[in-house]
Amino acid sequence: MEMALRAGMHRAGAAALSQLLQFPEPAPDQRAVLTTCARTAIEASFPPTRNWT
Repeated sequence: MEMALRAGMHRAGAAALSQLLQFPEPAPDQRAVLTTCARTAIEASFPPTRNWT
């Protein structure tokens, strides 16, 4: 049962990824998404670094 579910999820994921990969690559200025605090999503996913001096 688990193997059938896992195989189905893999097929669904592969189909979704195939659909997404058909779109053209976005321009560099369209790749960053700003959060509500004006940080990019990449910056927001990492904790702030500490200055240990």
